[in-house]
Amino acid sequence: MIMTPTHYWLIAAVVFMALEAFGVSGIGFLFVGLGALIVGVALPMGILADDQIIAQFALAFAGAVATALLLWKPIQKLFPHNHNNIGYDDLIGSSGIVAAGGLVKGTEGNVLWSGTIMKAELAADAAVSSLPEGARVTIVKAKGAKLTVIPKP
Repeated sequence: MIMTPTHYWLIAAVVFMALEAFGVSGIGFLFVGLGALIVGVALPMGILADDQIIAQFALAFAGAVATALLLWKPIQKLFPHNHNNIGYDDLIGSSGIVAAGGLVKGTEGNVLWSGTIMKAELAADAAVSSLPEGARVTIVKAKGAKLTVIPKP
């Protein structure tokens, strides 16, 4: 079997989409793969000739950009991100215990959560201005490695 440019573009499409599927780049390879697929379909349809290499790459680039523009927002809606609680969504609503030194509103202290001492602050809208060591708290926000807590009711 003789390999034609159509075969190469279709193989490139599969490779780029497989890279995306296996998490190599986040989301970019999906669009490159779709651009390659567009060229792989355009060649046998006679839209481009096999010897128009620059036009093939231009169409692949344009296809990648067009699919990115069309699909970026819908794909982002499929995978929502909570930027206020990056990586710690499971902490919200759970309990902790104020560690040594207590917590004072406006300053950073520590809270013991699940056997781990974590940086913490008392929420600005908390009903109290400080909490003593050993007080039970509820985690209301986690950003980076810092917790925001309120007194446990």
